[in-house]
Amino acid sequence: MLQYELQKDNVISIQYLGSEDNQIAAPLGASQQQIGFNDVVLDWDSKLRRNLMYARLGEEELYSFALRLSLAYLRKNPDVTGDFKLRTSNDSLYLDDVRLPRLQANSGGYRLPPSEALGWQILLQYQSPKIA
Repeated sequence: MLQYELQKDNVISIQYLGSEDNQIAAPLGASQQQIGFNDVVLDWDSKLRRNLMYARLGEEELYSFALRLSLAYLRKNPDVTGDFKLRTSNDSLYLDDVRLPRLQANSGGYRLPPSEALGWQILLQYQSPKIA
């Protein structure tokens, strides 16, 4: 019964990429197109400012849970049109014609050790509360 539920198009399973010794696979029976990794990257001060959207392990292309969820939302939204095809270049992730620049070690005022500027990351955009 669980495998049947995992095949439904409104289910996105998660996996944890971690490092070689602590990876957690997605549940058995989950469709590869409905799996997203949920790894987060913390800055030196333990603050979450970045979102890892996409990764490659060898030839395998991996989408984050957030990216899978966003794509599912866009595909179901009648007010938004597009094929929502994802492609990569050395410095960007593209969703159709929309470019999401890859976070670099020296992106704007944000500084990051080159060893952490890996994968396709973007900065999170936190909204500050409105002050009356």
